[in-house]
Amino acid sequence: PIHVVIFSVVFKLEKITPPIIIGIICTIIGISLIAMFTTTANGQFQTSLWGILFVVFAEAGVALNTTFIKGYIKRYPPLQLTGFVMAVSVVLYVIVNTRAIIEIAHTPIPLKIILFATYSGLIALLGGNVLWSVAIGYIGSAKTSVYANVPSVFVIILSMIFFKDFPHPIALLGSAIILVGVYIVQFYKKKPISR
Repeated sequence: PIHVVIFSVVFKLEKITPPIIIGIICTIIGISLIAMFTTTANGQFQTSLWGILFVVFAEAGVALNTTFIKGYIKRYPPLQLTGFVMAVSVVLYVIVNTRAIIEIAHTPIPLKIILFATYSGLIALLGGNVLWSVAIGYIGSAKTSVYANVPSVFVIILSMIFFKDFPHPIALLGSAIILVGVYIVQFYKKKPISR
């Protein structure tokens, strides 16, 4: 979310209000608490500088899309925009990884993996990105970007339900702070001053 705010301010694309700033700060605090209090199966915290840099770089790319797609939402359908962005991504991926793709030992793929990949591609990636674009058209880039950290909350909830994997209480607090940030951004209304 912070990248979207920076791009929006620098390019004067959207007015950034105090509730948006407060909401984004909440989501940053929340995701930080989740990250700091999440461990691996053996209880060890794992991260690396390269991993952090890749995430920051990827997030900047998502922020560019989130920030600048708004200008095109009214002219082009979200499905067309998302399809174009995904097609460009695939072409760039293939260009960058051509050698690795050629060197892969091609083996038969089980039906379970094919079904999972189909679900991930159609529902999670395409459907999720189309809905993300629709949301940008309705509520703006900055307000939509606050939802970028909500998947972590769902992962924690679903892990508790399906895998009986109960996180550290501070990670739960981080999840609550993320949801408070989303609430502030979406529902805070400035009350008129009465005299």
